[in-house]
Amino acid sequence: MVRDRPGVIANVSEALAKASVSIDSFLQHPVGATGLVPIVLTTQAASAPAIADAVEHISALDAVTERPRTIRILRG
Repeated sequence: MVRDRPGVIANVSEALAKASVSIDSFLQHPVGATGLVPIVLTTQAASAPAIADAVEHISALDAVTERPRTIRILRG
């Protein structure tokens, strides 16, 4: 969950780049009455330490209101 304001998606993308993690897909839901926006993204293949680093960078952003959750996706 992030606050709806300009530059937030760019900041999330930058945080991922700092951790050397590339975005595969990105979904942003419409803003509700709270002014908070749920975003869901998948990444290209990345190591567990890189994902953990990305989560730390994203968590530190002032627009992020909840620690990101991760779900491992295994591709065959």
